[in-house]
Amino acid sequence: MNILFDIGKTFRDSVLRTFIPLGISTIDYLLLSHDHADAIMGIDDLRDFQTFDDTLVAKYKIPTFLSRVTYNCLKSKFDYIVDASEDPKPNRRVTQLKFHFLEEDPTILPQPFTISNLKITPLPVFHGGNYICLGFMFGVEQRIVYISDVSSIPPLIKNLINESKPIYYLIIDALYKSKSHYSHFGLSQVLETVREFRPRKTYLVGMYCEFDHEETNAELKELHFKENLDIELAYDGLQLTANL
Repeated sequence: MNILFDIGKTFRDSVLRTFIPLGISTIDYLLLSHDHADAIMGIDDLRDFQTFDDTLVAKYKIPTFLSRVTYNCLKSKFDYIVDASEDPKPNRRVTQLKFHFLEEDPTILPQPFTISNLKITPLPVFHGGNYICLGFMFGVEQRIVYISDVSSIPPLIKNLINESKPIYYLIIDALYKSKSHYSHFGLSQVLETVREFRPRKTYLVGMYCEFDHEETNAELKELHFKENLDIELAYDGLQLTANL
């Protein structure tokens, strides 16, 4: 089972550099965190992962989990994909999806959904002002929390994360090393969050180029000795194993 979290504007490049060497040839489920370019603009290329019958209907419409806001953006930017996905007899060979809507109100307790016996809980967080991005929490034996873009975590969501089983992997946004940002965590905010959640291992994603990979990892390693915080920068092609 292959679950894809977001499908940004560099998706095709990722397929060529990462998917092919790993032998990934199918996308079984798609989870969209928000409607920015780095989360949706590669969606047209999903058609290359689909087969079509003689009437141009995809033999498997990829189940796609998203908020209504993200859906409305797709409808605006990729109307031909949404129309073909919802038309029982599309007349174009384009990406075809089956939409499932997720609640994005951070004051309402998120309802988990299940795909192939894997329970996933959406985590609405703020991504600048009142704009919502969905993180995701999943896994029973070893729990994973994935938050790609965040400026603050609402109290209800923070409590939900804290009340669950200890985090095995925390994968979280960290745009800047030396300053804060309107719509993203900086390193100092990440450290505050890691100190609160106490995950077994944290990987930072979405870093700006002021992060020197080796230098920053060496600095973060000092925190492991001082505070028992195991944090590293993620990188393209990183593979993790977990018993979900």
